[in-house]
Amino acid sequence: MTVTTKEIFDHMRPNLTTDQVQALYKLMEKGADLDTIGRFAGTPTKAQAATMSKPSGFKFGVTSLKRLEGINPRLRKVVDRALEIAEEDFMVIEGLRTKEQAWVNWGKGRSVMDCNAAGVPAKYAQPSAAKVTWLKNPLNSKHISGNAVDLAPSPLDWNDLKRFDKMASAMFKASAELQIPIRWGADWDDDGVFREKGETDSPHFELVG
Repeated sequence: MTVTTKEIFDHMRPNLTTDQVQALYKLMEKGADLDTIGRFAGTPTKAQAATMSKPSGFKFGVTSLKRLEGINPRLRKVVDRALEIAEEDFMVIEGLRTKEQAWVNWGKGRSVMDCNAAGVPAKYAQPSAAKVTWLKNPLNSKHISGNAVDLAPSPLDWNDLKRFDKMASAMFKASAELQIPIRWGADWDDDGVFREKGETDSPHFELVG
């Protein structure tokens, strides 16, 4: 065990459950690199620290800045820092979400009967559209409280998942540096294995807690 790995273990032990510790052991058995382990534990490795010291020069455009208005200041710090250290440019798709937008999203792929049962006005029902949310409560999204943000690489290619992974790496490095825990929609259980069943929301990042 290297000194860096020991530091990560010492940092994480008081804060993780037995199940989380076992998940970390599984990552080690799979040969996970220190960056992955460091992200899991919320501790930046030496390699991450070196990357953080190099500003990228990227800046958000007017539209992205507008979409960041109203989100939790702690999350805003993580997003801003992530862009500073990112390998590739990214943009903001959505930040704070209104109640009406939540209803619009929830109505996609659902009938009038579904909407009525969930307290969503019937006019938002779009049964022929593809579902975009699986929340039981339409208003239970962290976007509504300003504790979530959706990001995407710029220029955008929804099929290039490697670029989403690079963006997520920058977000987690910023999170570790600032000690502001976040969760990613492509790794809900935070086990370091991306896009397992139910983990399909690659643009989504939210504050933990």
